[in-house]
Amino acid sequence: MIEKDTIKLHLQLAAGQITKEDFDDLMLDQKALANMETLKQKGLTQAAIDQFVNGTINILVTAVISAIP
Repeated sequence: MIEKDTIKLHLQLAAGQITKEDFDDLMLDQKALANMETLKQKGLTQAAIDQFVNGTINILVTAVISAIP
C-alpha cells in the first residue's frame, strides 16, 4: 500500500497536481507510516516469542509440579 501511495505521489508531483512542499510533507507521512508498520511487525514478532517462552515455562512448571510426590 505504501509503495502504491508513493508512486501516486510522484505521479501527482510530475503532473503538477501537488506542490513540491505538499509532496515533501506527504512523503514524510509515508515514511512515518512505514516506520510504524515496521514497529508493529517487530511487536507482533516479540509477542509471538513471549507467548512461546511463557508456554514453555508453563509446561516445565506443570511437569515439575507433577513430578513432586
